[in-house]
Amino acid sequence: MRQIRVLGMLALTVAGLVGCKASSKAALQLKGFAFTPAEFARAVKEDHAEAVRLFLKAGMNPNAGGAVCIAASDGRLPMLRILADARAKLDEACPEGTPILLAARAGHGDIVEFLADNGASPNAADAKGVTVLMYAAGRCDLTSLKALLAHKADAGPKDRRGWTAWTYAHERDQKDMADLLEQAGAQPYLDPDRESLLQFARELEPTFSGSISGESTYEGRGLKHDVAEFKRLSLKVCCQMDGDRDAVETYLAHRGFPMSALELRMHLWGNAPCAGCEE
Repeated sequence: MRQIRVLGMLALTVAGLVGCKASSKAALQLKGFAFTPAEFARAVKEDHAEAVRLFLKAGMNPNAGGAVCIAASDGRLPMLRILADARAKLDEACPEGTPILLAARAGHGDIVEFLADNGASPNAADAKGVTVLMYAAGRCDLTSLKALLAHKADAGPKDRRGWTAWTYAHERDQKDMADLLEQAGAQPYLDPDRESLLQFARELEPTFSGSISGESTYEGRGLKHDVAEFKRLSLKVCCQMDGDRDAVETYLAHRGFPMSALELRMHLWGNAPCAGCEE
């Protein structure tokens, strides 16, 4: 008799769950969502918390459609908490990388800290070898950097250019951050091409004269600089920045390149982005 009673209670529980899932799916339809991983991802992307909860009640896998990666890369901490409460795997990689890596790349320090606190690996790296720690250093995000180090992030790795996390901090003139990373094991490394390019920047006068071409020279403080070499270095740095010429100009200006001398770019590249980069 007792067994029959237990089986009856289980049947009622199952029926209740089935009914709950069915009602959740019906509610989703009324909100314009089909019960599919792609629609679940759309709800996360649109930050539709109510719809996401209905999806989860209806039995959707919280990692479906790359939901965690979407929330992390978009900086949606409340949404990420909903997924975490549904026992999502916070370290499950998407084609673009792990959630913590995507958050670090986008500069979402609060997401980086949340994921690290909840077990995400602080040593994730992208296809170019750029780690979460490197992205934090490049973003001048000292809070995230300290949180990552507290979770035993490895400061030693190098990206495919040979840069360490220390290099990323140095590139942003973050001496305290660079010192902290060096203490954590990051090797100081200065990119020779960038240092040579910056040497040009330090020596150039705010104005230039003469014909600018690949064979000409530039007069600056009594020194003559081979513009072809300047072009080569500029192109190499540009390729390092994924072909983003504007990023190179910002970089040069940030590190002391005379703003008026940026007109030189028109003679080097015209209006086109960097070309000729090798993978």
